[in-house]
Amino acid sequence: MTLQEKFVGIRKAIPALVKRRYNENVDYDFLKIDDIYRFLTPAMNELGVNFDIVEETATNTDENGNQVFVRYISGVNYWLYEEDLTLRWTNVEDPQDFEKVKIHAIGTNDMPDKAKGSALTYTLKYYFFNKFTIDQGGDDPDMQAAGDDEQNEADGNHAAESEPSVAPETQAPAPSHNIKPESGVPVQLPEHAKKAQQEEKQTAPSSNAPEPGGFTVDEAKKVVCNFGVANRGRTLGEIALDGAKGIGDLEFFAYKYKGPNDNVRQAARVLLQAAS
Repeated sequence: MTLQEKFVGIRKAIPALVKRRYNENVDYDFLKIDDIYRFLTPAMNELGVNFDIVEETATNTDENGNQVFVRYISGVNYWLYEEDLTLRWTNVEDPQDFEKVKIHAIGTNDMPDKAKGSALTYTLKYYFFNKFTIDQGGDDPDMQAAGDDEQNEADGNHAAESEPSVAPETQAPAPSHNIKPESGVPVQLPEHAKKAQQEEKQTAPSSNAPEPGGFTVDEAKKVVCNFGVANRGRTLGEIALDGAKGIGDLEFFAYKYKGPNDNVRQAARVLLQAAS
């Protein structure tokens, strides 16, 4: 059989997949890449098809023109990993019968080492969906909250990347620290100058009363964060229970967040005032 004929056989072997609720922090069902591998891998083994990532190429450069794979996006407080992947499908019976494909991978996380796992997991999953026209059954959750399922999936699939998140102020290491990707030159972390947060805090009301026209403490705890990678869909009350990280997140929402959600900003200030 030719490689293309084997692709048809693989496509026939993968049934419609059923979405499930994998994470209690999201209110929708989704598919993990493992759900695809459960049927894809046996079909590849039976038909004799190999799949490899043969090249990873950075698509961004720093101010000196050096290739970089990961960048810290300070405005939204997360890390962005981006690269081009070259994939190779090979017919085991005839190694000269192969197909190379280049796809673009991009992923985010509040930890730099997890951002790559998120990028590869998300990109390969949707590549397989399209390559083998896999029936996903129902609406695409990414229309509601892009990336949340991939964040949790990447955490689960990459054991080395499963450490809990740290407070925002520790997410950008000192400029002297390098992250070395698997290919390309070492990535020099960008400067992360810490703004005069204490000066901004002094402008906030000092009493425990809610902001004018704002929230009580109980109301503030129920406000839902609708942005970011780690906290989207969580209430501020839940975030506040995360210890030092939670307090750091609330301080970011209250004094450094520049987005349009003023409810989160005001509610975070109320909770910080109540805790002081």
